Amino acid sequence: MPHQKNRLSRSLSLSGATISRFFTSSSARTKTERSNSSNNTDSNKNGAQPSSTPPPINTPEPPAIMMAEDPPKDSSKDAVPAKSPFGTLEVPGMGTGDRRESTGSTASTGSTGYPKGRRGSHLAMMTQHQNQFQDQMLAEQEPAAVIQEQVIPEEKEKERRPSCLCTHSDSGSDPGSGSGSDAPSPAEQQQPETRNDWRTMGLHKPLRLAEAVEKLRQEEESSRKPYPGVSGRVIRTDVVRVASLSPTEDQFCHGELDAGTDLMWPYWGVFDGHSGPTTSTLLSRYLSAYVSNHLLSRWRPESPDSPEPEVVIEACRAAFAQLDEEIAVDALAAMEEYEEGKIGHAEAVCRIKPASAGSCATFLLMDPVKGKVYAAGVGDSSSVVGKKKEEKEKDEGEEDREDNSSSALSDPEWETVYITTDHTASNPREISLVNKAHPADDPSPIDAKTGRLLSCAVTRSFGDSRWKWPREKLEKWQAHFWGKSMLKGYKTPPYLSAMPDVYGCEVKEGDFVVIGSDGFWDHFEKPEEVVKGLGKWVENERSGEVKENGVAGGEGGEQGRKKKGGYPYNWLAPSDDFVFEHENAATNLMRNAFGGKNEDLFCSAMSTTPPDSKEARDDATVVVVLF
Repeated sequence: MPHQKNRLSRSLSLSGATISRFFTSSSARTKTERSNSSNNTDSNKNGAQPSSTPPPINTPEPPAIMMAEDPPKDSSKDAVPAKSPFGTLEVPGMGTGDRRESTGSTASTGSTGYPKGRRGSHLAMMTQHQNQFQDQMLAEQEPAAVIQEQVIPEEKEKERRPSCLCTHSDSGSDPGSGSGSDAPSPAEQQQPETRNDWRTMGLHKPLRLAEAVEKLRQEEESSRKPYPGVSGRVIRTDVVRVASLSPTEDQFCHGELDAGTDLMWPYWGVFDGHSGPTTSTLLSRYLSAYVSNHLLSRWRPESPDSPEPEVVIEACRAAFAQLDEEIAVDALAAMEEYEEGKIGHAEAVCRIKPASAGSCATFLLMDPVKGKVYAAGVGDSSSVVGKKKEEKEKDEGEEDREDNSSSALSDPEWETVYITTDHTASNPREISLVNKAHPADDPSPIDAKTGRLLSCAVTRSFGDSRWKWPREKLEKWQAHFWGKSMLKGYKTPPYLSAMPDVYGCEVKEGDFVVIGSDGFWDHFEKPEEVVKGLGKWVENERSGEVKENGVAGGEGGEQGRKKKGGYPYNWLAPSDDFVFEHENAATNLMRNAFGGKNEDLFCSAMSTTPPDSKEARDDATVVVVLF
């Protein structure tokens, strides 16, 4: 029947000559099998070749499935399996007892000598009569001719598979397996399921040392700037930032500002944000301009070569206060303008954000004429100056003191000069100032147990309207602009301010400054450890002993590594456990803050990802200035 020919052509992809050989082979069948195809049988007995159009046969139509046939009777070779998107299909034997079975993930051999393997679930549903029909249809086909039509190219087979993390591996052998490069390896034959095991897929792999170092250096910078007015001095700035949150709340800046002198003044800043990066980003972009404007307004060119220290200090304090006030005023104005219908709700919410978020700030600027650095800061981002001690300043007998450092590198003595102070509730001076400003608050707004001011970790900051605005403004913010709830014990605001402490320090060639957010400083017992470790790096950098990715600080290990608190990741990094592997001074400091010689600790700290990374390490930024 014509429709039966079309069905066979679609399901088996056979040519006219292939159909002819099928009818020739049917002469060996019994009379019962040939009763409904007598015309075809007579043609075979007379040795006539059948036409290219097959006569009708009274058998069930086969399902549209690709199937390979048996090899010729005189062949003793194994059958060649054909690929399918459901697994590997094998050539069946002539007998009905040699049915195809699923044998798991590896191929086995049946009694007929042909391999058995996995097949699709649709094969299990085929009836015995349908299998017999297919055996009859493919009795004398050459396997290679059929397989050439049936095999789905590997590229197309991959396209048909769903996109997923795991890649399915066919259990049987590919055509031609057993010889050649396509044969599965012994490891694959012994452990075929490991590639489908989610535990081996590496959804979150630990970083190796080289990968951890690469992640550490993603946001590092280094620049040099000559200042001929300072004894031909070249000022070098090294920076690195390692994010924990996404997006990171730490921001930094460095550049030059106009102070009204012949030379531009270099500046550096680190801003540790909280409740998002909005406020810290604003400060990194605009604070330097406010400082410049106040310097220009307070100093006249007819004055000495550069402003007096009192002028610089006053300019910094005024700049901090003005910018913080403008942030609050603009946010309050946005709420009013929205109520008046002048702006939309989206614009109002965005203008409120710099005031509702907050940030600590440490801002340094240098008078290049007098060689003096000024540091203005609010919050807990800190800065220190490292100064190499003069011989005359050393204690008697100090030159003969035995060096107990585990490092064989030189270990000069360095003096640590604090140029900022932490504005936290653990600072007795800050506690006294807060209590004096809020005498009516009973109990004190500072919790002695937690060391926090109405749950805030710092006593001075930019933004943070939740600790500054009047109650009625906060209630409006909460009711109409998705603001946070009122703080418990909120009685006499403001509790925070952005008024900085400003300190000055003279620097000379060979000194350095370290500015960092608390995410960096928290891993050191005291700033002296940082100065001591960086002093070693400076001495070795000048002697050419610091090489990128070349360990100069000894073998890795736990020696000297201290821990604090109740968690294993709260570690302290002593300077004697430093490594000196990076040409960027800031990167080298951060590497030691996150593990130093302890490579496993370092790789563990760098392998963490948001949001879990916040529990292991905070956003951390370091700026190193080398004079």
